[in-house]
Amino acid sequence: MKVGKHVAVAVFLPLIMAGGVSAQGWFPIGASWTYNYADQLFAGYVTHVVTGDSVLDGQSCRVIDVTRTYGLGSNVYTLHLEPYCVHESDGMAFIHVPGIGFDTLYNMNAAIGDRWNLSSLPEQCDSTSYLEVVDDGVAAVDGVQLRWMAVDIHFPELNWVFQDTIIERIGTLVSYFPPQNFCLAAVDGSEGGSLRCYQDGEINFQATWAEECEISLGLNEQHKADVALELNPNPGSGFLQLNWPGNRTFNLMVQDAMGRTLYRNRVLEETGTVDLSPIPNGLYFLLVTAPNGKQASAKWIKR
Repeated sequence: MKVGKHVAVAVFLPLIMAGGVSAQGWFPIGASWTYNYADQLFAGYVTHVVTGDSVLDGQSCRVIDVTRTYGLGSNVYTLHLEPYCVHESDGMAFIHVPGIGFDTLYNMNAAIGDRWNLSSLPEQCDSTSYLEVVDDGVAAVDGVQLRWMAVDIHFPELNWVFQDTIIERIGTLVSYFPPQNFCLAAVDGSEGGSLRCYQDGEINFQATWAEECEISLGLNEQHKADVALELNPNPGSGFLQLNWPGNRTFNLMVQDAMGRTLYRNRVLEETGTVDLSPIPNGLYFLLVTAPNGKQASAKWIKR
């Protein structure tokens, strides 16, 4: 089953041939990434900021602090998550996994057809997941020439293929790659979602669908989901029809009762049908997000 679509790189014009472009520096001090965040009841954003240097397992690395900001009704909450360490070497980025050591996060030297395993997690879940490069090139972001690669992210144990684009120095556009608390690594919406913005002293990148880096939370946020999401049939057993009036294009995320994301895709019609037959029977929370940040959610029972 294919999940998602490759992110178009045409927005990073002008594209040029890959030859002759040297590796760019990852993780400069002060660099920040802002990701979407959505859970069963909450919506907001997660911010990662490079704050300093450290040494782990004899390797010098950069420390990244993580803050989640989310809203529920008129209340806004801020949660500081566990920081983590990263380092780069000759076009490769590595992340420190407690109890394991440094593992490959990105390999910008990979060629079409090359693959590497998703960063290891100290959990009993899918350990066979990997990325495969299917296209590559070079693009200009704020006048800086950066390599990019389109990848298929494979989860063999689930028979899923999730598609994404990695940009040098910026990282993935659709997936959330920093440390997760649950399985499925790159597609676990319980930690974070698609990249909204990346900023450092030289680059100011913002996703084309994001109106702003940080979502406005609080009282105004309550009015964003004023149109209900309709599910039919509910309960159901496989194919599910979604109706979200007034929203012809939106992203769908399906989470189980433990907060684990089991399905993600883009719906391109106001009334769309998705195949949820591969997921187990149980209670699920469906969250839809429009390009303007508006969200709606509903519960669905599969039996």
